[in-house]
Amino acid sequence: MKVKELEVIDILRGFKKNIQPSEYEYNRFDAEDQKNIYEIKVRSKFFKDTLIEFDKYSYNVMYAQEFNKIFIYVVKMETTIYLFNISKLYMQGYSFNWKIKKLNRSTEFKNNEQILKIVGTINIDEAVYTIECL
Repeated sequence: MKVKELEVIDILRGFKKNIQPSEYEYNRFDAEDQKNIYEIKVRSKFFKDTLIEFDKYSYNVMYAQEFNKIFIYVVKMETTIYLFNISKLYMQGYSFNWKIKKLNRSTEFKNNEQILKIVGTINIDEAVYTIECL
């Protein structure tokens, strides 16, 4: 897990005391507590419509259902952290506008190889909670 994601977890702990980083390095979500799983993204730019990868979405929606948890997607852009209740959006039939795009294989390991990924978008107005950071 990246240092930036751990910093976001530390900020979230101000609101969710029991949140813990995932123990498994290659898990498809970054943290969890008794009620929720959290996938965390730190973006270098602001986007009104933030991306979510379909493979993370589909796995985490199913995992959350199987283990009676809520899938929270956490996106930090500039000085704001946005929390999206993906489980709720899924149940409401939210349109993520899934598309196939050519993107970097991974930002984690600086791998710039381009591959096709299925990605959707979530408008920041769908955030259930926002946190302002310094």
